Amino acid sequence: RVDAERDVAGLRRALAELTPQDREVLLLVALGEVTNQEVSEALGIPLGTVKSSLYRSRRELREVLRQREGGIGGGDGFG
Repeated sequence: RVDAERDVAGLRRALAELTPQDREVLLLVALGEVTNQEVSEALGIPLGTVKSSLYRSRRELREVLRQREGGIGGGDGFG
């Protein structure tokens, strides 16, 4: 339980380091199971911007998690 709480806290901190748009795009796709096209329409931003934001947020989140003692559960799970 302590490990799980530490993992959740680490993930929250990592997500907080993303820009608001990158975080929103990532969460919509990862948790909301929304397509890139649907995110584009919902946020009113071009599809290319959604794809770039998703790529950037996954890359940045992966790096932050790697810097935190091997990441969550030894793997990042974000692509």
